[in-house]
Amino acid sequence: MSIVVPIYNGERYLKECVESLINQTYEEIEIILIDDGSTDQSIKICHEYANKDERVIVCHNSNRGVSYSRNYGVKKSTGKYITFVDCDDYLGKDAIETMVQGFSSNNVNLIITGCNDIIEGELKKRLYDSKVPGIKDKNQIIETYIRQGNSLILNVPWNKMYLSKIIKSNNILFNEDIDLGEDLLFNLEYCSYIVNANIINKQTYNYRILNNGLTMKKRPINFYWKNNNFMLEYFIRLVKNKTIHLDELVVQKHCFSTFLYTLKEVSNSEIYYSKKIVKNELKQICTDFKKKYVVSYKNIEGIKQKLYYKAIYKNCYELLYLMLKYIRRRSNKLVSKEKK
Repeated sequence: MSIVVPIYNGERYLKECVESLINQTYEEIEIILIDDGSTDQSIKICHEYANKDERVIVCHNSNRGVSYSRNYGVKKSTGKYITFVDCDDYLGKDAIETMVQGFSSNNVNLIITGCNDIIEGELKKRLYDSKVPGIKDKNQIIETYIRQGNSLILNVPWNKMYLSKIIKSNNILFNEDIDLGEDLLFNLEYCSYIVNANIINKQTYNYRILNNGLTMKKRPINFYWKNNNFMLEYFIRLVKNKTIHLDELVVQKHCFSTFLYTLKEVSNSEIYYSKKIVKNELKQICTDFKKKYVVSYKNIEGIKQKLYYKAIYKNCYELLYLMLKYIRRRSNKLVSKEKK
């Protein structure tokens, strides 16, 4: 059983992370620590643990990014199973045992568990809806992800356990050319090769939210649509190639919700760009989306989404801009209240 840990300047929480791994109740593990050119004491900490525990393997890279580190770790791994842990997070004591046991059912090729969010030292459980846990085939997994909008199902790699042979025999890699959404692409590709997944409603992973999600990295204004359009195109290919089988309603729901998410991200970027630049980008994204993707009004759920749909398809871009601005300001006020 292989645990891959990418590390970049993680000295603050690295010891807690590695301690949680070496003290697992399931002991037949290898811990692959991949230092990605850290400039702090991370590499020293890695070697300290490697000297104490022969299950710890230390690798070095020169700041190639988290996707490269994960791919490198997979290549180095020798275990039947693989899981990923970020260096500022940590596992529950029986996390690995729980996930390995989840493979005991026939034709289970993927384990998905819950997690605890750690925000300013406080632990908050993230639970699944009562209908979600259990064994589901790949189509049900993807449909559940779309309908529930639960990021734990497919958006992240760290609450999961994979079969090494599926990853390696199909050359499934984290895309090193993008830095947002690469985990979703990896999981979608992995799911295309599986029979069933087992969703276990237990918090095995402790995810540390260091900035409480309040900061936004400045990116090129066209980054969000370029990135999300890339993911939508991949998703549509899976559907058209019949790699996955989903109802048309579900497909359209996913396309439209991803599109709206992109618009909101562009709207949020007004902290870096002028109103004119943001408005032009919103208009360009809407034009491009309407050319490439088919979404029927009858398949739109919820009053807010219907309002967005009408503004977009009637080319009311000024109204769309104001709606997004209102939502942004309202969200910021709610965040401010939570901080107080």
